[in-house]
Amino acid sequence: MRNTLLKSISEKINLDNKLIVLLGDLGVFQMKDAMKKYPSRVLNFGVMEQTMIGFSAGLASGNYYPIIYSITPFLVDRAYEQIKLDLIYNKNNALILSAGASYDYSTLGPTHHCPHDITNLLSINHPLISHPFTKIESVNILNLILQNKEQAYIRISSSELDISKYSKLEKVELKSQKANLINLEKFISKNSLSNDKLVILFGPDSILLKDCVEHIKDSDAVITVSVINKKMFKDLSEEINKFKRVLIIIPYEPSQIIFKLVSRINTFKNKPNSILVLHPKPDFYDSSYEKIDIFRKYTEETKII
Repeated sequence: MRNTLLKSISEKINLDNKLIVLLGDLGVFQMKDAMKKYPSRVLNFGVMEQTMIGFSAGLASGNYYPIIYSITPFLVDRAYEQIKLDLIYNKNNALILSAGASYDYSTLGPTHHCPHDITNLLSINHPLISHPFTKIESVNILNLILQNKEQAYIRISSSELDISKYSKLEKVELKSQKANLINLEKFISKNSLSNDKLVILFGPDSILLKDCVEHIKDSDAVITVSVINKKMFKDLSEEINKFKRVLIIIPYEPSQIIFKLVSRINTFKNKPNSILVLHPKPDFYDSSYEKIDIFRKYTEETKII
């Protein structure tokens, strides 16, 4: 997914002279041709993530659209204050593209873990967060973001999951999905006639999601969430309240997602009988844990209703 997006960005640079790419000593190989052709518009900052964000804010205020790329903890953790103040608070639009998701680089130790990036960004009201499930979906989302030059964050993983390949699931169109940027996709079980159990998948980490196949097979409907914005919370809460039992699977720290969903669900008269959230435990993992170990052995369920 990472290579696909960086290739797509390299192609977009040819078409839009307002795009400027800032690399944190990563993606240099994938964008080497673009760096040679546009040396002033594809810049390798090295290990200077805070400076990258500050510099990107200056570019945005000068009517350029910066794309900032590095590993998730290096960007969202190390440069969190700069994202909060330079980009969000001052409304300087930029695209932050991060690789690594929660535990893609788990064996490199906690310096390379970042299960709390989305919660941290939601806490400062980041308006558009995306974690696509597939390469095709990631390119479609990227194209829409670059077209509108929005404040955006795309979180990519080394793995992908195409839920449409589950033979017993059939995609249905949601009435709420009228905009170009699709935040939810809904699939119903061909064998089910009830609205008993709903499974909701937040992406993109397919290691955890593939381990939940039994939950998916046992469900009446599955919803995948690729884009997190205000509209998503409204649309998703309305879907949740159609079912008796709900299982939400989130491969990262879930507190802000839970808080924002519950605050909406509590406004409805009819609520599900139970809502469970399956997510990684809030432990501090060292380099002895494989990614697959973290998701299979160190997950827990939180009951919110």
